[in-house]
Amino acid sequence: MIKKIITVLSLFIMFTQNSISQELIIKDFKHLDGNPSARINKEKDVNGQYCSILIIKHNLGDFEVETGKGYERIEKKKGETWVWVSPDEYQIVIRREGYLPFKFDLKNRLIELETYELIITNEYGIIQVNAPQAQIWLDDKAIARDNYFGKFKKGNYNLKATRKNYYEEEKFILLNPGDSINLNFNLKPKIGNLLINSSPSETMGAKIYINNELSHFNTPANIPLLIGEYNMRIEKKGFLPYNKKFIINANENLQLNVTLVNDPSIKARKHKKGRNIWFASAVISAGVGTYSMIRSNTLYEEYQNAGSEASDIRKQIETLDIITPITYSVAAICLTGFIIKSVKYRKAEKNISLNTYPIKNGVLFSMLYQF
Repeated sequence: MIKKIITVLSLFIMFTQNSISQELIIKDFKHLDGNPSARINKEKDVNGQYCSILIIKHNLGDFEVETGKGYERIEKKKGETWVWVSPDEYQIVIRREGYLPFKFDLKNRLIELETYELIITNEYGIIQVNAPQAQIWLDDKAIARDNYFGKFKKGNYNLKATRKNYYEEEKFILLNPGDSINLNFNLKPKIGNLLINSSPSETMGAKIYINNELSHFNTPANIPLLIGEYNMRIEKKGFLPYNKKFIINANENLQLNVTLVNDPSIKARKHKKGRNIWFASAVISAGVGTYSMIRSNTLYEEYQNAGSEASDIRKQIETLDIITPITYSVAAICLTGFIIKSVKYRKAEKNISLNTYPIKNGVLFSMLYQF
């Protein structure tokens, strides 16, 4: 009874070990016709025959090599192992921890001084995916973003990349053991076009801001944009900013004809400047007239007591008497201009109202003018 239990337990342990062991798989075996490696690197077996060279290519780390008759020489290199074997060799066995022993029949396959290639791999292949700024899906399950690296057994796989406002891309692959498949996804954006015209004509060349960022376009413009909702602002010196929200749909041309309104603050500044000029002119003219009048009176007193100079003084008085009323008239005209410009300035300033509009990342200030 005890022996039976031990036997069953041993079989169970052996079955468990085998079930968790990985398997090495042959991908190719061939004679490297024309490869002189065995002739250049000659070795003889114990019977005095020249050896064949078996180049084992693999994707493994370290492993042990056994042959039926024993090998004469072995060299391990990156990704391959060279084994000098007798041309009468009948098998080779590769052992690696965690793997089932790999046995390969060589009977009657080798010729002395010839070179052969044996390619082996484990039961896994590699899938590498590059999908910048995209979600990566494997068989409809999200597995990573941007980049992915994974080892898989032989099978058919469905890889997909998705990104908001971009067309998704899908690829179907067959993965064999030892394969290394690189997939690059370059998703195409879903795009529409914004067509903008501005009026009046002097607004051509206005700056265009999209979501508060200055674009590389000026009006009129044809701007390709990803689908979605946007805020637009158009600015031109001398005009009030124009704001609008819009939605871009795929493969759609959205036409916007924008009319910009003159900035009323410019008119107010113009009236203010004109008012100041008229006022300064009025003061200067009145000053000249007053000086002429005072000077004329002074010269008239001198004229009363003048002798030989009376004629010259009289001419100066007559000239000043002409200048005085003219300059006072000019001053009166300038004063009238000052009053008119002052009224217009106050009216323009009164009709300007400052408004604020909340926008993304800040506040937009806008002045409105009532005509």
